[in-house]
Amino acid sequence: MHEVAVLAAYALVHVKHHAFGCGGTSQILMIGNDGSITPFMTTQRPSEKNPEQDNFEGYIVDLDRAIKSFVSSVITKDLTSGRVEQQLKLLNEGLREAATKRLDWLEAERDAMLDEIIEEGGPGEAKVP
Repeated sequence: MHEVAVLAAYALVHVKHHAFGCGGTSQILMIGNDGSITPFMTTQRPSEKNPEQDNFEGYIVDLDRAIKSFVSSVITKDLTSGRVEQQLKLLNEGLREAATKRLDWLEAERDAMLDEIIEEGGPGEAKVP
């Protein structure tokens, strides 16, 4: 179900960037066979800014940019193995750059969450002055 939610979020990024009048915060809910509802990159209020969703959308844009560059460079009648190798190297660099940027953001989010838990003194406990 998680993979489908990622694909849905991916599709929504493209709709929001290419369809006139579409945009803003997306609300994605995963509904299990048992009727359980699990939010996916969704805030409590639809009007709330959602940093996780914003970062994911930027990640998708970066990945697509690298892939589109590769595809447009290797669809040519005068393609050579040297050109393919060169473009594969550029694709790898673009994908690595996008993934590194995403990982850095995720690590910073985890660190901030841990700092908040430590500052509060643990789950369910009051903050220590």
